[in-house]
Amino acid sequence: MGQDRYRGMSATPDGIERIRAKMRAKDWTQERLADRAKVSLVTVKRFLKLENADISTIKAIAAALELSPEAIVDAIHWQRRVVSKVIDTPSEELVVDPELVANETFYIERANTEAQCYTELIQPGALIRIKAPQLMGKTWFIEKVLAQVSQDESYQRLDIEIDRQALTSLEDFYQWFCAVASEGLELPVQLDTYWKGLTPNGDITNYFQKYLLKQIADAQQSLILVLDKVDRVFESTTIANAFCELLRGWHEQPIKGNAQNRRLWRKLRLVIIHSTEVYGSLDINYSPLGSVGIDFKLSEFNQNQVQELAQRYQLFWGETEVLKLMNLVNGHPYLVHLAISKVSRQSALLDQILNEAHTEVGIYADHLRQLAISLERSPELKNLYTEIVIANKPIPLKSVQAFKLDSMGLIQIKPSPAGENLAEPRCRLYGDFFRNHFSH
Repeated sequence: MGQDRYRGMSATPDGIERIRAKMRAKDWTQERLADRAKVSLVTVKRFLKLENADISTIKAIAAALELSPEAIVDAIHWQRRVVSKVIDTPSEELVVDPELVANETFYIERANTEAQCYTELIQPGALIRIKAPQLMGKTWFIEKVLAQVSQDESYQRLDIEIDRQALTSLEDFYQWFCAVASEGLELPVQLDTYWKGLTPNGDITNYFQKYLLKQIADAQQSLILVLDKVDRVFESTTIANAFCELLRGWHEQPIKGNAQNRRLWRKLRLVIIHSTEVYGSLDINYSPLGSVGIDFKLSEFNQNQVQELAQRYQLFWGETEVLKLMNLVNGHPYLVHLAISKVSRQSALLDQILNEAHTEVGIYADHLRQLAISLERSPELKNLYTEIVIANKPIPLKSVQAFKLDSMGLIQIKPSPAGENLAEPRCRLYGDFFRNHFSH
């Protein structure tokens, strides 16, 4: 089956030395590194022995140690595998300072949302969808939820980040998925044994039911399967439709079939994380995951949460400073976080950030550039968004149009008394930038 193609890359000898130096400086054991990086101890041990790891694992280890991935793997190989994707596909997430990802001090809870998500997740056969535009804190959110089950040995966690290179065909994608899942569970890849030449959905279901879930059940455990970057699947309507049908089917398995199979599928908990920006370049009129499982859509920060974040950065802002920033970016977690971080490090003053925000020298320049490129890929949405930012007031949009732009994080929607979707730029920063951008 050519399973070597499913592997990632290994650390360099110099990279291992940098990792060990950081571990010594932090007085970390391999167990501590595995815990902070949210990967298995076996994975850490293999990586330190120069064995291959996938991209998401390398990112997690690097972030935990406050290193760049290029510092621990071959920089040229990394640039070719990862950075080139960001250039070619502007919907990828921006790279956030590792300090912000690894330091729990800066995590702001969203009322009771984390607790509600946890309550749903521990239900047998659960399917949870975490949906929000990029940079809204989806990864932090689910890590906070899963931290509550991390000490429970009856749960085993498996993370799979969808790799665009595996999406060459439906069968290739499913075989890659099974191979990565097997390796993540530290089991031999058994595609030759369990791939029976059924339909693609039938083969992957057979692999999970007769092999992976059986192993989980035999160990008297449940499996939390976390699927990240699922929106990458949506770039192919054929694969997207089949994959979403697969997930629906898996979610229904605990109430279908014979008793033995129902017991196996009740061991699975699915967590699906997606941002849906790619809807801007697809001609689809619905959410492929719409009606599947329980949906948690992450909200923006409110005034109290922004003030709390500033305090955690040792900035004792009053209402004036908080409202100044929120007047520009509302409660967008990433935009708020970036500004507060810059001010706390004394690399910029708040007034300077506000004045330069929509320009090429502002701290948000890369983020705004990515949004602009995403819109350029869909002339229809670009024209619609031009109307919105020029109007200077909420304008009505059809449901499909509103859904796509909202999924991209570009607008906020307010219902009118007549039941229309009234759309306006999500924040003043976007309105100011795109009015200027579209005028050139």
